[in-house]
Amino acid sequence: MNRRLLLLVLVIALLGALPLAAQDEAVPLLIRSVGVVDLDGSVYYSVFLASGAAALTNITASATVPAGLTFDASVLAPETATVTTEGNTISWAITELPADTLLGPLTFHVTVDAADSEIPAGLAVQAEWTDGTAELAQAEDTITPFTTTGAITVDAAGTVDETGAPAVVTVGDTGLLVYIPEGAVSAETTINFERLPVPTGEEAAAFFPPEAEGTWWCSVVRITLEPDAALNQSIVLAIPTRRAVTPGLASGGFFRLPEGEWQVMEGATMFVSPDGRHTIAAGVQVTNGLEVAYGVNDSTRLSATISGTNVIDGTSNTIRDGTSNIVQQFTTQPTSGIIAILIGAR
Repeated sequence: MNRRLLLLVLVIALLGALPLAAQDEAVPLLIRSVGVVDLDGSVYYSVFLASGAAALTNITASATVPAGLTFDASVLAPETATVTTEGNTISWAITELPADTLLGPLTFHVTVDAADSEIPAGLAVQAEWTDGTAELAQAEDTITPFTTTGAITVDAAGTVDETGAPAVVTVGDTGLLVYIPEGAVSAETTINFERLPVPTGEEAAAFFPPEAEGTWWCSVVRITLEPDAALNQSIVLAIPTRRAVTPGLASGGFFRLPEGEWQVMEGATMFVSPDGRHTIAAGVQVTNGLEVAYGVNDSTRLSATISGTNVIDGTSNTIRDGTSNIVQQFTTQPTSGIIAILIGAR
């Protein structure tokens, strides 16, 4: 089982399937909407459209920002989509969506009217095409900003669940997920994670190395250990992105130690998670004071489409952590279709 598939299966089991408009694989169009709260308290909403076995034509999708929020601007859409706005409503017109294809994110920015305004986790979306319609209701859940710092304490057992079995765990309210295998540390230590602001524009050019040009940066994280301890095995990280990104896109990473220069992260497998809100990285070698930065190719991100066969190969597998211990078990649908991938297991 290749590392990328192992990690995708591991994390999709934890993150859960995408909350789409329908749970029937035969439905021709599924819709997802997801919000990410920015550091300044505003929100970036993104919409994903996933086709089934047949291509769709003359698609129009729209979302209306509810009371308490105010539409600001369209941020990202592929060249195949024509964007129009009117008041608090944004619409996208797409001439054709090929079969077995995920389109998105279609991203727009909204401001929050008041400190006590509720922020829906996802907005309602309506879509129609030549011979059909689909609708996604506004999410009942609300979202708040992630905290920037959090910590976990681990010992030789690694990260475990309430029964003591190996497991992926959350890091406070940071949105970070981490898996540390058994035996990675020899003595108890606290691992601190700090999500750093992601530089943009001229600041990014000065912060990141020249060879990273053309990267859209998803996240930057600093990791420290108290007391300092050596991790003799690599770990798995799922780090929230500053905006939703197309699920399945390959990611790249750089790392540096205190007072050091950025270096390309080699030996790790990195890609965007099925929820579009995390960068997944397997094979991260942790050292006290390590900073890691993850990003995707900006031109690929702007194309905003991915086919089902590029996300997962449809096989069934049992995941092990490298020491024969079963970590998670997840069986995919026997198909490579995008809709089956996004529905996942319940």
